[in-house]
Amino acid sequence: MDASTRDFAAVVLAAVKGVDYAIEVRESGGYVAVVALHGGGIEPLTGELADAIAGAGHNLYLFRGLRESGNDALRVSPLRAQEMRLDNLIRRSKTVLSIAGAADVGRTVQVGGANEILRALLLQRLQEAGFEARPSETPGVDHSRAYFFNQAGLGGVQLELSAALRASLVNAPLHAFRWQDPACWNERLHDLVRAVRAALATYVAADRADLAKTLERFERTTQRVPRWMRRGDGHAN
Repeated sequence: MDASTRDFAAVVLAAVKGVDYAIEVRESGGYVAVVALHGGGIEPLTGELADAIAGAGHNLYLFRGLRESGNDALRVSPLRAQEMRLDNLIRRSKTVLSIAGAADVGRTVQVGGANEILRALLLQRLQEAGFEARPSETPGVDHSRAYFFNQAGLGGVQLELSAALRASLVNAPLHAFRWQDPACWNERLHDLVRAVRAALATYVAADRADLAKTLERFERTTQRVPRWMRRGDGHAN
């Protein structure tokens, strides 16, 4: 089956959980769900980056290929990523940040998704940190809700990191799972994580401020309404 049409059901039927693949879900009750759909040996380092970005403050969903080889057969299309735990996490999060690989040959990170504000913040923070960040070239990524990360209430964003960029973040080759050892992570990996987390922090703070302002306006408006109308009995005393 072509990876562009492969869904979770196809993977489950052809693989063994705990042997071929693993799923990890961590729910903190945060605004953001960080997702690596192609972690482990499928797109090396994407799972570790997602985990580091999520930290303790954001929700996390990881799908990791565990095979010594042939992990590409476990690749699920982001257009067909319907899985109960992932679906539930998306519903309970305001926005989703997907960490994925890219076919680009340069050391690039492409940024796309329907959440325009978060998308702009990520581009800005990554560029300020010295990364070659640019808008995604993936068709439909900025508006199509068929992409799982765009199904969150406020839409989502996907970071597509080239293999060359991911290789530059570790002092080990992207094979044989050596990249998983944090001792192999270099300062540029930490720079990327800090840049992304800073963008998320700015976004969450702004969203909470907007909510606080909305509640404040509601309270002020309510206070101007006569008490008998606020009771809803329709009659003044």
